[in-house]
Amino acid sequence: MKRYSVVICGGGSTYTPDLMELLCVAQKDFPLRKIILYDIDGERQEPIGEYGKVLFKEYYEGVEFFYTTCKEEAFSDIDFAFVQIRAGGLEMRSYDEKIPYKYHCIGQETCGGRGACVRHPKCNPDDTADQRHPRLCAKGLDYQLFQSGSHCGGSHRTHIPEDRRLVNICDMPTQIMDTYLPLVNKKRWEVEPRYYGLNHYGWFTGLIDKETGKDLLPEILDICKNKMPYVKETIKAMYQGDKHWGGTFQEHLKMLEDYPYSLPSTYCLYYLYPDACYKHYNEEFTRYDEVMAGRQTGWKNIAARSVSWGE
Repeated sequence: MKRYSVVICGGGSTYTPDLMELLCVAQKDFPLRKIILYDIDGERQEPIGEYGKVLFKEYYEGVEFFYTTCKEEAFSDIDFAFVQIRAGGLEMRSYDEKIPYKYHCIGQETCGGRGACVRHPKCNPDDTADQRHPRLCAKGLDYQLFQSGSHCGGSHRTHIPEDRRLVNICDMPTQIMDTYLPLVNKKRWEVEPRYYGLNHYGWFTGLIDKETGKDLLPEILDICKNKMPYVKETIKAMYQGDKHWGGTFQEHLKMLEDYPYSLPSTYCLYYLYPDACYKHYNEEFTRYDEVMAGRQTGWKNIAARSVSWGE
């Protein structure tokens, strides 16, 4: 069986540990020989990279792992690139989210004024196409996973139309599945989803049980309709301690009450209930501040403890 080589671009992201753990879980189906973290911010990447050393030593026998700030080294001899670049870093996210609030507009990362600011990394217009594109030195690249939103995916298709090897994804649909499938005692990997719409504006129209072929979505919607107090308490317990997602899914249930036809993305809240969503944050405190105080700090602590344990 072929063993692949992957590079994770944006290795210092707080999402990288989750991605590395997924690679460990999926090693039988997606066997790897080499895993590389790449980031232009070496200081931010270092604790995640050191965490990766411990993780793969313990859970991925034989895989080569290292992290680097050298793009030539990162993109040499790879099959897949997982790209999660945030141009301008978290500092730019803060500006992008807070400026819209000055003008009484939603500053959410994906929707509203902030969503319109999703941008490619800066590049020199005199560079060659290979130098401007994350495929640098990756002659054997099969696919890329781009987590920079539909704008970047559309730009890629416009400017490099001959390249069909990009997959543009979001983890929100999987989180919705993880939230609602327990109502019918199922796990995400036990169903085949039917989903349509844009990356951040879509709906599930079916959740097919792989074993029986039954569509579980009507049963889930029926439970939400007829046992809403139970569902609210179940989801509240599921997200206990997570104010952001706990609140988001309580509002999502309100959307299911108003539009009980399918299972929508949580991002539909920003289109259907803009006034309510606008009140979540303000110019002084946006989701950026929430992330910095929560996920960003939390993963630094987890990485530090893991490295100490592994020594």
